[in-house]
Amino acid sequence: MSSHGRLEKLLNKLMREVRVLKEEVDGLKDEFAYIRERLTELEAIVEDLKSLSRERPRMPARTVMRAPRPSRRYEWVVDLVRRYGLLLPVPEGNRILLKDYTGRVVREVRREEVLESAKSELEVIEDRSGRHWLVDKRLYRRLLSKLPIRLEDLDKLSETEVKLLELLNSSGRVLLKSGTYVRAEGEG
Repeated sequence: MSSHGRLEKLLNKLMREVRVLKEEVDGLKDEFAYIRERLTELEAIVEDLKSLSRERPRMPARTVMRAPRPSRRYEWVVDLVRRYGLLLPVPEGNRILLKDYTGRVVREVRREEVLESAKSELEVIEDRSGRHWLVDKRLYRRLLSKLPIRLEDLDKLSETEVKLLELLNSSGRVLLKSGTYVRAEGEG
């Protein structure tokens, strides 16, 4: 292979890496915007608490030692699923990629135990191809409460709800009968 061919091959490989990094950065931008929003909310709460502490008459201080609450290392996964509505874990090498319904990588999980722990607080739905989707339980219940729903009324649902409805239909939890989505027998 000529040096020109090797150079072109290296440049193509570099271009693929750049595209992957761009996708990861786009995912991080969403994460940072969410974190910034949460920090702003927390800042407002702290300010409110400070003003309340100034207004309230002081009580004699009593020190009570409490054991710290054990942290749940998987809470960030649950928060992420709640934010996106539904995510698909895709194993890739020694990591697991969390993808949204468009196929975009949202985040990666390095430890499978974290994902397994998070599943206890999420709805797990298997689609026709055997993939297990992580779904926010509140979104799931809210969508089931809207059933039955006619095909003409799908525009009243969010894009995420429509994707979840399609997923529930493919899993057999929701059926399409005479142009209307209805719960399957024994569901919800």
